[in-house]
Amino acid sequence: MIAKISRVADGDQISIPKRDGAAEDVARAPILLVLYRRRWAVIVTTMLCVAMGMLYLLKATPIFTSSSRVYIEQFGRQILSDTPGSVSKSDSFLYTQAEIIRSAPILGAALDQVDWRRMKTFANVDNPVASLQLGGAFNVMVGRKDDIVTVSFDSPYPVEAAKVVNAIVAAYEERQSKYKKKSAEEVLTILQEQKEKYEAELEKHFQEMLSFKRDNGALSFQNDRGNIILERLATLLNTLTAADVEAVGLKAKRQATITMLADRDRVADFVNSLQLRSEGVDRDFDVLKSEIRRLKMNLKNAQQFSGDESNQVKILRENVAALEKEMGAKQLATAQAYLSQTIADQAAAEEKVRELTQQFEAQKKEALELNAKAAEFARLQANVDRTQKQCDLLDERIKQVSVNKEDVGSLNVQVLDVGRAADKPTKPNRTLTLAASMVLGLMLGGAFAFAREWVDQRLRTPEEVSAAIGIPVLGIVPHMDGKLPLPVRGLFVHLNSLSDIAEAYRTVRTALFFGTAPETKTLLVTSPAPGDGKSTTASNLAIAFAQAGHKTLLVDCDLRKPVQHKVHELEYEQGLSEVLAGGVKLREALRQTKIGRLYLLPCGGVPENPSEALTSKRFEQIIEALAAKFDKIVIDSPPVLPVADAQILSASVDATVLVVRMGKSTRKTAVAALDALRGVGGNVVGVAVNDMPRTRSGYGYYRGYGYYGDRSQSRRRELPIEAGGIALAGNERALMGDVVDEVAASTSRDVRS
Repeated sequence: MIAKISRVADGDQISIPKRDGAAEDVARAPILLVLYRRRWAVIVTTMLCVAMGMLYLLKATPIFTSSSRVYIEQFGRQILSDTPGSVSKSDSFLYTQAEIIRSAPILGAALDQVDWRRMKTFANVDNPVASLQLGGAFNVMVGRKDDIVTVSFDSPYPVEAAKVVNAIVAAYEERQSKYKKKSAEEVLTILQEQKEKYEAELEKHFQEMLSFKRDNGALSFQNDRGNIILERLATLLNTLTAADVEAVGLKAKRQATITMLADRDRVADFVNSLQLRSEGVDRDFDVLKSEIRRLKMNLKNAQQFSGDESNQVKILRENVAALEKEMGAKQLATAQAYLSQTIADQAAAEEKVRELTQQFEAQKKEALELNAKAAEFARLQANVDRTQKQCDLLDERIKQVSVNKEDVGSLNVQVLDVGRAADKPTKPNRTLTLAASMVLGLMLGGAFAFAREWVDQRLRTPEEVSAAIGIPVLGIVPHMDGKLPLPVRGLFVHLNSLSDIAEAYRTVRTALFFGTAPETKTLLVTSPAPGDGKSTTASNLAIAFAQAGHKTLLVDCDLRKPVQHKVHELEYEQGLSEVLAGGVKLREALRQTKIGRLYLLPCGGVPENPSEALTSKRFEQIIEALAAKFDKIVIDSPPVLPVADAQILSASVDATVLVVRMGKSTRKTAVAALDALRGVGGNVVGVAVNDMPRTRSGYGYYRGYGYYGDRSQSRRRELPIEAGGIALAGNERALMGDVVDEVAASTSRDVRS
């Protein structure tokens, strides 16, 4: 044992070792336990959030929503179709129409229609169009699985909300109708000009044929069946007629496109019309429109928070202008590309007509060589037929286009639901607001509770103690009134033996005797920090051992701030420090207390070098000699963390009990103390939980302790006191004499050796 103490005396051997990775994570209390312990923080936070939610509901202006559902067909009645064959459906068509509904011309026309200046909704708005485009009150939503677009508007005034929605839908319908009508008028003008030209040509050809027949009345041109040259001539004539009609149509399309491009304000509408017919429009337009709308929203927010002259607003305004310029350039490029394609198609068609004309003329020459007159009549007849077919085709096209000229509205737009004034407000949602307030309160309250728990490292329950330091809890000592005198607290097991506190100390004694350390003779009682109740625990535990029939010695090894002589109300004249110094005999230092079978070896005077005194060979000899004569030796030591005394003593005793105080000891100090004791080889058998609040009885710690009665029922046993100390019985004096003789003999043997 002396070698063991010597190793501890070395300064570099008293360092606190690091715990492994698993032990470094300080255990936390269970979630429900933390929430229960901090329940008032959670309750108050939740109530505050709910109260704020209710205040918001009382102060918030009710918002009413009016909506209209519009069915938009991508392909309505195909009155004018310039694209032969089937046309594929565009995935972005409805989104394009939604952007058209959000556009400034539609919104401006709708607001002028409802006279927005007299509306309360726009009372403090200078630019209502920008407010609708950038604000969140106006929305256009596209159906995911259908071709229905929902137009909605939020306002504190339900009637005005319905008026605005219906006006926007009406403006969109009118715009679609006017656009189709205007396009039809332009195409119709071109077709009518071409018809007049072909009618004049038909009349000319017809007169030529009549003149030829008059000049050759007896000549028959009907017996020409089987004539390959004439059949081929007829086939070429039909093909040439179809190609000529196609070239005329492309020419009309080119002229309409040129007319559109002459007016730059109509370029956007022209590009949108191309998208309606799915004629090669780049989908990047949708991306640009979305980016412009997003930047305008950011610009509005920046103007509200930073002002019109801030750098952020200027940058955003420049970005919006750049994107709008890019959009205009892209639209112009698209329209010009479409015109180029049309011109190319027209040139190809005209080239085809020229080639067919050349072939037709060559074939006609062959026919003339066979029968000049028959061929001439066939030519005249072919010219008449070809011109007549062209006139008939133009008549049919003019009839179709004329339908669009009439004011029949937008044929591909149907209003399914008209906007109506709402009876109940949609915002704020009372149920949702209160539920969200409660959930937010619970979350904030829980976060606040766990934050306080994280900051507050104090141990509060035995479960936290076991989880934090990983050793068993030997017993839980209830709260003891701090106003009680020190002797009463230190002798509580003796003075109030039927109390729950006394029974708690007996529980610790039982756990040591029958559980963790049944063969222990020397037991050290220490704590992580001062004020944890180690001295009170050591005294009451020694009393509990003595009451169980063990010859027990309580040694006050706190050579810095001794208190056991005050607890047992003994004189502070001589004790362990004087015995170690050789100035007093052990017989003179030992004291019998008021409790039978319990003896005390007080500290005596405070030495200058406590640590060196405890590591001396004489201290070890004294402890060994006392252990041979006493059943149990309980040692009270200084706290672990401030000084090294407890580590020195823990290395030299059989077992160590660590005392932690609820509400004061922290996880860090408890873990550090345990690591320090184990670092020197101390056998820490368990922890005694001290000063457990009685309000914790709900956890089941003290149920049944009331069976033991209260301090009024306990018996106080007084022992005879002589002057200068406690009187000792004869056999007890003999016991101390034997102890002194054995210590002296051991010391003599050590000196001779």
